Amino acid sequence: MRSHWIPALPLVRSFWILPLLISWSVAAVEVRLSPEERIAPFAAQQLNVQAVRGSGHLLAAWLDRGTLDVSFDGVVQAAARIDADLHHASPAAAAGTNTFLVAWAEPPRSQLLQNVRARRFGADGSILDAAPLDLCRGAAWSPGLLFDGSDYIVMCAEIAEGPVPSLRIVRISESGAITDEVRPNSAWLEEVRPLRAADRLVFAGARYGFIGGMTISIHGLPDTFGSVGGPFYLQSQSWAVAAGPDRVLVVMFPRDSQRFRLVQTSLAPIMIRAPYRPAQLDDVASAAGAILWNGGEYVLAWLEWAGSDTRIRGLRLDRNGDPIDAAPFEISAAGWVAPSLSLTETGVLIAYGRKEGEEIHAYMRTLARLPSPPPRRWSVRH
Repeated sequence: MRSHWIPALPLVRSFWILPLLISWSVAAVEVRLSPEERIAPFAAQQLNVQAVRGSGHLLAAWLDRGTLDVSFDGVVQAAARIDADLHHASPAAAAGTNTFLVAWAEPPRSQLLQNVRARRFGADGSILDAAPLDLCRGAAWSPGLLFDGSDYIVMCAEIAEGPVPSLRIVRISESGAITDEVRPNSAWLEEVRPLRAADRLVFAGARYGFIGGMTISIHGLPDTFGSVGGPFYLQSQSWAVAAGPDRVLVVMFPRDSQRFRLVQTSLAPIMIRAPYRPAQLDDVASAAGAILWNGGEYVLAWLEWAGSDTRIRGLRLDRNGDPIDAAPFEISAAGWVAPSLSLTETGVLIAYGRKEGEEIHAYMRTLARLPSPPPRRWSVRH
C-alpha cells in the first residue's frame, strides 16, 4: 500500500476521485524492548513465573517442580520455601507502596480443591509473615490478586459446602491487618480476578461449562455484585483480562481452533464489541497469555506454537481494542511458558520461562510505554 497526503482540493473538484479509497493509516510505532535478562539463579524448572517491581526492587516467584520459590533482586529467599512435599500452584505477586505480597494455591493431599495462602515481604526483601497467611479454603481455581493503592485484595471462589461456590474477598493491609467478607455467588463463578477501572473496583469472573465452554462477566465491587458487563460465552480453555480507563478488555483462548478472540465491554451492561480477532492475529495459534493496561495502551502477550517449537510474542492495542502494531513483535524465540505482565513506572514487565536444553529458566524483559498515542493520518489507498 502506498500512502500520500491528501491535498486540500475544493469539494466541487473532488467528486471525480471516486476510485480512491480513503482510510486510516497507522504510522510505524517503535517497539522498545529491553534485552532478555535472567531473573534469578537457574533451577531445573522455573514455571509460572511472576515478577513485580516496587520501591526500586524486583520480586519474583515461580514454581520449581511443584514447589514455590521467591527471589528478591535476583537472590532466592530460601526461608520462603514451604514444605517441599506439598504441590503448590498458581502463584501471583503484587507490589504495594513499601511491601510485596505473593499468593498461591496449595491443594491438600486429600482433596481436589485448593487452599489459598499468602506471604508479605518488606521493601528490603525480609519475610514479614513468619507463617503463611491462610486466606481461602476449598477454592475452585487460582486466586485473583490486586493492590488497590492501600490494600492487597485477594479474591477466591470457594466451594466449602455444597456445589455452589461463594465469593471471598480478603483485604490485607501493608501492616498485615486482614479483613475478609464472604458473599453469595449467584452467578456460579468459579474463577475471579479483581480489577481497577475508571477509579472503581470491579472484578471479572469465569464460569466453566461441562464441554469446555466459558462464560465471562464483569461485576461491581464492593457496592454491588450485579453484573456491569457481559456475560459472554465462548468455547475457551483459558482467559486473560485487563481494565482500561472506562472499559474492560477480555482475551479468550478457545479450545477448538486455538485462535483467540477479544471481547470489549463497558462498565455498564453493554457490550461495546462482540468477540473479534484483529487481522494481525489471524495466523496466531495460542492457548494462554496475559493482557495489561499500562496507562496509555493495552499490552497483550502470549505463548504460541511455531511448528514443533514455541515462542512468546506480543501486540499493543489502543483503548478501543484496535492494534497499534502492524504485526506481532517477538518477545522470546525460545519462550516455553505463558508470560505474565506487571506494571512498572516506564512500561510493562514481561516475565516468562525460556527453554534451555532440558531445563526451563526464568527470564524477563521490559516493554517501554509509548510516549503518546500513536499518530494517525488520512491516507489514500490505490
